[in-house]
Amino acid sequence: MNRAEFLSILALGAVKKPAFSATRMHWQNAQTRDFRLLTLPGGKTAMPTWHYGLLVFLHFPGDGSPHFTVIDPEADRIFARVTAQAPEAEEVFPIDLAVFLDRKRFVISAVTRNVKGTRSLWLLFLSSGGQPLHAEKVTPFRPARLAVAPDETVWALGDDVRAGGSPDSTSPVLWHWSSGGQLLHRVLERRLFPQTEPLGEALPPHGDPGLAVSSDRVAVYAPASGVLAEVNPRGEILDIHRPAVPTAPDGSPLSFLGLAVLDRGEIFGAVGGIRRFDRVGGRWSDPETSGALGHGRILFGGFGRQLLINGASGDRFHYRLVTLP
Repeated sequence: MNRAEFLSILALGAVKKPAFSATRMHWQNAQTRDFRLLTLPGGKTAMPTWHYGLLVFLHFPGDGSPHFTVIDPEADRIFARVTAQAPEAEEVFPIDLAVFLDRKRFVISAVTRNVKGTRSLWLLFLSSGGQPLHAEKVTPFRPARLAVAPDETVWALGDDVRAGGSPDSTSPVLWHWSSGGQLLHRVLERRLFPQTEPLGEALPPHGDPGLAVSSDRVAVYAPASGVLAEVNPRGEILDIHRPAVPTAPDGSPLSFLGLAVLDRGEIFGAVGGIRRFDRVGGRWSDPETSGALGHGRILFGGFGRQLLINGASGDRFHYRLVTLP
């Protein structure tokens, strides 16, 4: 069972653009560090995400595991095991977890089945020790992807469940809250993404949708519709791109396996290799085939000048941290 199958079970500006050369960039001076975990999350887990130096593993249900295991790969130790709790909930179905910059707090999105037989959608704020801090009901919005920006605000990509995935809906798909759960912005109308499937879920063969944050922008990529959107921290749309989706030799779309935006505005995606988004050409660059990023196929996340990709061995618990110049 992959992450898409698992989550489907749970589901009911005017800012100057960074200037990039259209020339393909080779990161000859990048520094690398490999991590091969000896401390494992246990049970069956989805592909992890990387937040501020921590790997977040979502557990599949039914094996007695917590909802999430958070691992510090540098220390090779379990940082936290988390089971979400929500008010009046008879059962909690976790969707995603994001880490705050201070690594002392988490935020979880979840669906609950309540004691009265109804269902609700939540943002759950808690300490890294598991102590509940705040619960914010966000029904009818289903936050499928979460990210915490360096300014400690929370961004979520998802769908209004009332709209039923209608590609003509004007419901916003990107929501923004303060660190205490106050709604700040709702942006990017659903109709900008012409697909009938839910925005936040992985869709074969297109792969995983992406949500990534940096200090000056938020990037959203929906591989099924091929739309890449950029938004600033004030909730203003910077740009909407529609790059061609990279394809295999037989013409089929390549699966998208991770998105990151770094502190100079560069956007990276994993699709048939690690690619940089070329704003001048409006396209995904050719994949890196040599150097620090040459063997990369999965992009777990990024922050500052760093990307975490898969290690070269093929071991699913082998990771490479790449620090770009």
